[in-house]
Amino acid sequence: MNTQILKEYSLKQIQDLSKNYKHCMIEDVNSKKITVWNPTKVPIADHLKECIKRLNSEIVPEGYYYFCFSHATRFNKDSADRYLYCKGTAPTQTQAQPNPFNNGLKDNKNDLISVQSALGYITEIANLKVTNQFLEAENKRLKDENAVLEAELAEMDREEGLNEGKPNGTLEYLKETAPTLMALADRYFTHQDRVLLLQEKKVELQSQEKPRLKIQIKKFEPGTAEHINFIKLLYAENKENEFNQEMDKIEILNPVLYNELCTELNINENENGN
Repeated sequence: MNTQILKEYSLKQIQDLSKNYKHCMIEDVNSKKITVWNPTKVPIADHLKECIKRLNSEIVPEGYYYFCFSHATRFNKDSADRYLYCKGTAPTQTQAQPNPFNNGLKDNKNDLISVQSALGYITEIANLKVTNQFLEAENKRLKDENAVLEAELAEMDREEGLNEGKPNGTLEYLKETAPTLMALADRYFTHQDRVLLLQEKKVELQSQEKPRLKIQIKKFEPGTAEHINFIKLLYAENKENEFNQEMDKIEILNPVLYNELCTELNINENENGN
């Protein structure tokens, strides 16, 4: 998965960005495919319309999704650029969506960091960096101002000397500003500590990867409900070779059921190599 700043894009922005690519698909934040890559002979503009139609269907829940674009072949994930999009109202916590075709298989209990939390961390870090830059500039300004005052004081000492018993304005000013300088310094180092702590949390959270669900290859009687659920699970997990093998069995045994499955899974014969 490419490391990117999490920025949300509108459908209009995504449609404009798609003009620079040849292939597209949609997946959720857990890398589960919502649509497949378009074949080379299918224009990306036509396929993107189908992808958006699929995403807006009732079967796809609200939440965060990635529009993936690529110049290379459909299944070259390393070269894909990913753009974050939110369907509906942004959830307070994005969790792994239950798989309706898992036929009783249990999901892994390891929770994935929510996109909303990640956005919160990044925003807070950015705000702290801006605050630090302001404090650094203010601290530098005060140091420069103090340096000028100290130089003026030294010049006054050389030329006139200090009058005993008469308060010196420069010294009084330095005494008055000293607490402010100390407070600014304390704020600066406190913010630095918070930035380091948040960056450590971010690295720790990014290192948490949810293991991909392992599919146990079983033999089913072609055309049964169990076999259909198994085919849907292979499609959801992007097991292309196994999926095509099982679909071939259905096509030979029951062409009508085969066409119904193709329609339900939003695929065409070109994508299955037929």
